Amino acid sequence: MWQADRKAYTLFIAIGAQRVDFGLLSRRGDASRWSKKTCRGFDLPNDANEAALLRGLTHLERYLFAHYVHYGVRDVRVLIADIWLAQVSLPWSAAMKRNESAQENACDMIATAGFKGSWARPVRISDAPYGVPRLAVAYPQAVLATMEKLAARLGARLDSLQPFSVAAWEAALPKNRYAFQALMLIDRGWIALLAVPGLQGAQAGEIVARRSSVHETFPFRTVQANWQRACLRQPQWAAFERIGVLSFAETKSDDVKPGLPFEVFKLRHEDDVDIAPALLLAEKVKPACHALDAVFRHAPPSTAQRVALALCTLLIAAMSALLFSNARSIDAFNAHLGDMRPLVKQAIPESAWSREESSRIRAVNTAIRELNLPIGAILRALQPPQELHVAVLGVDAASGASARTIRVTAEAPTGEDMAQYVKFISERHPLFSAYLIRHEIIETASGHPYRFTVDAQWVD
Repeated sequence: MWQADRKAYTLFIAIGAQRVDFGLLSRRGDASRWSKKTCRGFDLPNDANEAALLRGLTHLERYLFAHYVHYGVRDVRVLIADIWLAQVSLPWSAAMKRNESAQENACDMIATAGFKGSWARPVRISDAPYGVPRLAVAYPQAVLATMEKLAARLGARLDSLQPFSVAAWEAALPKNRYAFQALMLIDRGWIALLAVPGLQGAQAGEIVARRSSVHETFPFRTVQANWQRACLRQPQWAAFERIGVLSFAETKSDDVKPGLPFEVFKLRHEDDVDIAPALLLAEKVKPACHALDAVFRHAPPSTAQRVALALCTLLIAAMSALLFSNARSIDAFNAHLGDMRPLVKQAIPESAWSREESSRIRAVNTAIRELNLPIGAILRALQPPQELHVAVLGVDAASGASARTIRVTAEAPTGEDMAQYVKFISERHPLFSAYLIRHEIIETASGHPYRFTVDAQWVD
């Protein structure tokens, strides 16, 4: 029975500002159940810095390796409080079009905002439509390395490492979040405000996290004070009509409400077991690839993608069978045609030709060469792209230096365009080489264009 349960557990870790919670969840099909005896936690010092956090995570690693290794943990999923991260909103700019420049912009914004520390690279940048500001999140390198080491010692994989804010917005309120314009997270030692700029229902575009003296009671005054402070900095937020409040701190009363525009939500397990709210939030995070997840992996294909892939496979198989059948039919037709052709007696060439005959033969060879010229493919190859301002004036197949050479006359406004066009046609099939034989500047024409001649060789 122990072998059947091996590798059936997921370890969840929630790293708060003043507390670390962890526990094992077993999954069998669509059902999941917490192992209550493995759900534990320990406090961090008040106003703990990164060094104190790393000491706590080292203690967590030793404890898990001593007590949980026999469970056969399959994967590890981690939530970390936003107070430990560097988060900035990136205004849309041309730098966002390329990943390299977007990363440089995000690092500059993080440094300008005053975040100090050794941040893991690359910085995670959220997905957003073209022209919309994006959220950038940087994770402490030491925390990420510690979590990877912890998972390796347990023989598991680090499956996810996300901020509380991302998990709350994406998973905790899947039905109600589209009606919210902002979401506030409350926990011991910190408070975070997630705002949606402009479009409701979109992902959070700005996150403000700060330390707070939140202890055992629900801090309604703290919620209201932080919201008023945020509205002073962003006056347009004062018009928000619905603000969700999600608390991970212990509350003594379920009946007290902070009043409009705030709406309080609670996290509960379907079995109604007494589990830390932070672990319940971690459980709700879907095991899918998220742009802000510190653990990068490719998203699994969707059902529509699988169906499209299957249809493409069937189409390719059918086309291959049809091509194979056509090839066999063509071979059989060629063999039958060869049997029907009369034998042609080989002409015995004369030992010598007169000057008149030699001239006639050269003329005939030139005509045959022009007839064999793949004029359609060559003209397509000579067609310049839109970025090159080149006009082809003429193509002469009879003036080339050899039987497989054509001579092209063209005009370009600059010498750079002329050089790029020669390089362009040298790489276009059926042409395989091209060289400039002469050029001149037309002084009498407007703009003084370059008129040039190119010899290009072609192959079948």
